[in-house]
Amino acid sequence: MCAHVCVPMCLCVCVCVSMCVCVSYRVLIFSQFKIMLDVLEDWLKACDWKFERIDGDTPQQDRQKKIDAFQNGEQTQVHLVHEPTML
Repeated sequence: MCAHVCVPMCLCVCVCVSMCVCVSYRVLIFSQFKIMLDVLEDWLKACDWKFERIDGDTPQQDRQKKIDAFQNGEQTQVHLVHEPTML
């Protein structure tokens, strides 16, 4: 993905996530690109927000636990999901 496209897109996502988290919504973000999830993860850490990430590096036995935690509203505000892992 080109840098000139990625930066505005990431800023837009960050603003939308900020607005949702501020009103206590939970956010689920799917991406085809792990690099985009890396950027968002760094930003979420800087904001000190609780999040989970599911990608190809997530052990199979942990994936369902993370999904259940999100569905049950447990402390996690944002979930980052790499789309190919959901196939």
